[in-house]
Amino acid sequence: MDKQHKILIIDDDPFDIDVLRTILESEHLLKIATNGMQGLKLVQSGAPPHLILLDIMMPVMNGYEVCQQLKANPETCDIPVIFITAKSSAEDETMGLRLGAIDYITKPFTPSVVQARVRTHISLYAAHQKLEELTERLLEEREIVEEIIANIQHSKPFNPTQVRYLIEPLEKTSGDLILSELRPDGGQHVMLGDFIGHGVTAAIAAPLVADTFHMMTLLNFDMGTICGKINQKLCKTLCGGMFMVSGFVELNPERTQLRLWNCGLHDMFIFRNNFLYKEIPSTLFPRGIQEQSQDTPEIVSVQPRDRIYLYSDGIVEERNANNDIFGTERLQLLLAQMISQNQSLEIIQEALVSFREGGDKKDDISLVELTC
Repeated sequence: MDKQHKILIIDDDPFDIDVLRTILESEHLLKIATNGMQGLKLVQSGAPPHLILLDIMMPVMNGYEVCQQLKANPETCDIPVIFITAKSSAEDETMGLRLGAIDYITKPFTPSVVQARVRTHISLYAAHQKLEELTERLLEEREIVEEIIANIQHSKPFNPTQVRYLIEPLEKTSGDLILSELRPDGGQHVMLGDFIGHGVTAAIAAPLVADTFHMMTLLNFDMGTICGKINQKLCKTLCGGMFMVSGFVELNPERTQLRLWNCGLHDMFIFRNNFLYKEIPSTLFPRGIQEQSQDTPEIVSVQPRDRIYLYSDGIVEERNANNDIFGTERLQLLLAQMISQNQSLEIIQEALVSFREGGDKKDDISLVELTC
């Protein structure tokens, strides 16, 4: 038989060693240590064993001390340890398991019991190692995919005419998407999308949305048509349970009228002369849920220097240590201050950091401002 698995026996009793050798040597490659110090040296030299059978009662260093050192070392902490002992009280077993052992075999040995437990734990250890290898490989592949998606997102066209924005992803790739483009007739289109979730799963559909948005805008389609086309594509592309809450803005060539589609976002804000002038609530389904929908826009007349704001829920649903939410009222006051004092959008990031009181953000953070 091909002996693929190494077992280290640490026991000072020659008789017990001979019994275990008789039970196990036909299936496994055995190494023997007759005291704890020798056992630790064998573990740390060469390839580690797949399993350790460890006696408790030994001179100089008992099995409990050996187990503690094995579990304290990052290089040996994952090796499964089975205690072998004549002690059979519940307290002894609890002590061994608390120190990190996975099982307990009492003396005198029953060959079938020893073989069964050894096979079980070696199989579990092998499965655990395989899972770690697969996880590491998946993480490496995820990093490659994230890099590709990030490159696509950063390379997408963006027309900055009268637009400011901030975007702060939770992970390397963002589930939020901000787009801006001018039509050939001079009209302007702006969009903010927030895919449910974040990271690779959420960001992978972003290039599809961006390409549709820019291509159709440059072909002089109106925003209502683009909004509907994006919805159709996402309905056909996204898996069940995924969708994009979003807001679409169309500013006419004369920059005197807005057409607004709020598809699941928090209220859009329109500011005039440093004050909140109008709020545009969500009246439409998020994109990617219902393929056939009547997408009637909100129409608002605007004046020069009016500002429209779209933002993701990562801002207003941020929480502090007391579990209070940042909320729309704080955001409105902050925007009014920012406009009146001619400040940058970074004050919003600073306010969120202060509000979190040292905690980590929980979601992608995005906001876009269009000035009429």
